[in-house]
Amino acid sequence: MAFFKKITDDFFDWLEDMFRKGKSLDWLSSGIFKFGNDNVTYRNFVRLKQRKDDGWHNVLCHGSSTRVVIDGRKYKAEEFAKMLLEQGYEKGNPIRLISCETGSKTNGFASQLAKLLETKVIAPTERIAIDDLGRFIHDKKGKFVEFNK
Repeated sequence: MAFFKKITDDFFDWLEDMFRKGKSLDWLSSGIFKFGNDNVTYRNFVRLKQRKDDGWHNVLCHGSSTRVVIDGRKYKAEEFAKMLLEQGYEKGNPIRLISCETGSKTNGFASQLAKLLETKVIAPTERIAIDDLGRFIHDKKGKFVEFNK
């Protein structure tokens, strides 16, 4: 039994190391980009995998109206666009930001990202989470809003 636990632990250590180093793991999660190694992000990532592919590139991380936050560090839209491109995202593919409040301002984070990546971006106006079935749960009267290039 200890042998199997060691193999499993080694695999998950390797997986987390790949995410930390910014390696692309497209084979693991087609259309899902996860940024952050905290428990909430990881839980939402696992739940997001329950959803069927609907054509959106899901981008999961913490956020605000003007920035995203990854492992405690704040990133502007320009920096984050570069990170997405380095992870294998291709300009023009539609993005669903699963990042709290990133869609709350007309010229905020989601709007800037849409212009930088020349694509359609939808983002939540309030806090957002994902339930066990992969459904989005918006806080208060939150919703996804659309921004275009």
